[in-house]
Amino acid sequence: MINEKQRKILLEVVKQYNRLYKSEPDLKKYSEYAITYHSTAIEGSTLTENEVIELLDIGKPAQKREFIYNLMVFDHHNALLYTIETAKRKEKITEKQIQNISAMVMKNTGSQYNTPVGGFDAGKGEYRLVGVHAGKRTFPDYRKVPNLMKKLIEYIDGDLLYPSPTD
Repeated sequence: MINEKQRKILLEVVKQYNRLYKSEPDLKKYSEYAITYHSTAIEGSTLTENEVIELLDIGKPAQKREFIYNLMVFDHHNALLYTIETAKRKEKITEKQIQNISAMVMKNTGSQYNTPVGGFDAGKGEYRLVGVHAGKRTFPDYRKVPNLMKKLIEYIDGDLLYPSPTD
């Protein structure tokens, strides 16, 4: 038999359970979790989608996984939330802002690199000074990145946001 105090605690737990599991799922939140999961998986994270949800929902780190992947998930998610809020405020996109988002993504996983042409810190959103390859894909030469970023921002602020009227 349970005593009165235990009965009250049990009833409160049941009430909380019913409230949580009878409510509609937060689709916005789980969309953000899915974006975070897929973004970090592309970057090499070994966390499963359920582990990402548990990490972001209740702060439970994934067991038997490299801790760096837990940090990667937090960084990507925080950068995503910042980007969404920035978009809601309709802030103008700048090169500095893009570098700030990059710094947020790499906050706990970015490193300082020293190359023959100079050093850069990925954790601070600085442009890379090395070539990048992913599988058979080669990305633009590092010397072209600053100009390409300027063109991207011009495109976003011009044609993308304010398209020319068509006949």
